Parts: sequence; C-alpha cells; structure tokens
Amino acid sequence: MFYDKIVRIMNTEIINNETVLTVIPEGHLDSTTADDFNAIIENNLEGVTQLIMDFSKVDYVSSKGIRIILMYNQKMKSCGRMVMKNLNPAVYEVFRLSGLLDVLEIIKDDK
Repeated sequence: MFYDKIVRIMNTEIINNETVLTVIPEGHLDSTTADDFNAIIENNLEGVTQLIMDFSKVDYVSSKGIRIILMYNQKMKSCGRMVMKNLNPAVYEVFRLSGLLDVLEIIKDDK
C-alpha cells in the first residue's frame, strides 16, 4: 500500500525593523511546518530585541509548534521580549488549555 507524503509549506511574512522582528505565519504550525518557521525566525533574529508573532492567519498549532514558540520566548528573555498577538479563538484555547497564558505575553487583538 502506498501513502502520499503530506507536504505543507507555511507562508510567513517577515517585517524586520532592525530591533523589532514581526513574523506573520499563515496556516498550520505543526510538525510539517515548524522547522521552516524556526529557520525563518532564526535567520532574521540577529540584533532583534523584540520578537512579535502575529498569529492572525494561523488556524492550528501542534505541540511541535508550541515548542518552537516556547524556545523563542525563552531566548528573547535574555535580550528583550517576545509578544504574541491576534490569536484566533481556537489557537488561544490551545494556549489556555496548555497553561501558557501566564508564561507567554499574549495580546488578544490589536485591531
């Protein structure tokens, strides 16, 4: 029996204003997209003191995606801060149920 390999590509908009990096991913942040998302951030992080993750276009986050987010939250504590914003209700609920609302700086909506 043959199975097709699922390949997802996460489009991520990057706004880099020297010390402020805003990443705006789109779609699912899961095991098929998390490594690319990680690489995009890592390649743009030099000199950044504020990392903003705008999740307005993200509709799903898996445990691997959460690990990437927590890794950058910890990393940014040594040189600045990380903020998450515009989480849709389903993604916000994942963070709430995971007990991360007290760990991450989350802005519900900035519109």
